[in-house]
Amino acid sequence: MNSRKRLLYLVHRTPYPPNRGHRIRSFHWLDYLAQRCELDVAFLADEPITAETEEALRTRCRNLVWSVITPWQRRTQALLSLFLGATATQGAFWSRKLDRHIASLCHRQHYDVVLVYCSSMVQYVQGRFKKDSVVVDLVDVDSQKWLDYSRTSKMPLRWLYRVEGLRLRRLECRLPALASLVTLATNPECDLYKSFCPNARTAVVENGVDIDYFSPCFDDREPTIDHRLTFVGALDYPPNRDGVIWFIDQVWPILSQRFSNLEFYVVGAGADRNLKLAVAGVSRVFLTGDVPDVRPFLLGAVAIIPLRMARGVQNKVLEAMAMGCATIASSPALEGIPAVPGRHVLKADTPEEWINTVTSVIENPSLRMAIGTAAREYILQHYAWQEKLKPLDELLQL
Repeated sequence: MNSRKRLLYLVHRTPYPPNRGHRIRSFHWLDYLAQRCELDVAFLADEPITAETEEALRTRCRNLVWSVITPWQRRTQALLSLFLGATATQGAFWSRKLDRHIASLCHRQHYDVVLVYCSSMVQYVQGRFKKDSVVVDLVDVDSQKWLDYSRTSKMPLRWLYRVEGLRLRRLECRLPALASLVTLATNPECDLYKSFCPNARTAVVENGVDIDYFSPCFDDREPTIDHRLTFVGALDYPPNRDGVIWFIDQVWPILSQRFSNLEFYVVGAGADRNLKLAVAGVSRVFLTGDVPDVRPFLLGAVAIIPLRMARGVQNKVLEAMAMGCATIASSPALEGIPAVPGRHVLKADTPEEWINTVTSVIENPSLRMAIGTAAREYILQHYAWQEKLKPLDELLQL
């Protein structure tokens, strides 16, 4: 008799390949759970699913269903949902087709656990599953992200972001009535959630890193020390865009003058007009667009993460450290990562701090090597995915 539990995993975006923030955690949870239970997965897709993606997911799942939702549908549904008094997030991630797929799966079998990735997918469990079987992986407190955006934006976005933040906060407060457990990626995010929802049962399940993939030994080349700064991140994510533009405006002019051979690579898809304008004509700043593999851009470089706003764990910090890079990050980007500044990673916030810190690692190769080596060792000791996900065995009673 098969004693493995039956688990349904509801994910807000395609959980493969694990090359962007919204896919990394969901894929590694999926991969871990597939080894321990009978796993069915339902998700929303932003674009048609490739044969490679479908095969990678089907080899891990018993049943796999999805619905494609276009950018136009997302925007239209988000605005309509906001107009009707709900959150834009709920509208952006609603699919009647996916709802029918989930209903069909539930009609055919009983699930011991229903795992929901992010608050945007909670709408698919309301009225369908008993609270005792539902677990919501909130990851970060999304409401706070929108409230943070509202404080730094101009009208009418300031108003829209505040409305979205307040409505999402109400939804997050309702989670204890819908789910037996809420998980988050860091202790600070968990503390924030408990500050306005003290009756929730919560647990922290931290992110890890694929330490075999993100390795300075990923190919046969000897690691070198280059006069190169690299930022890796999704450039359609506002905090990433904001941080890069700020760095180009406030920090790069001095650094480029100080080091005539220093280059700055901005690696990632989704650059908007403002970022392209910020880069245009700036000497030795290169906007690569999407690339099939970010590791060659990190190898031998100084990784920089100059975010002025951030929520939860920044995977880009962990991945750069795993690559053995001397990594310089802002305080918000380091929140939730207990690495020691000055030992495993370097910290900078003001333009002066950024200029001085970058200068120190460029002029002092031994410091740069020491920080990179300590960073890699720290990740190996503390951030392997299998170790980070072990709490799920007890939390989900697998």
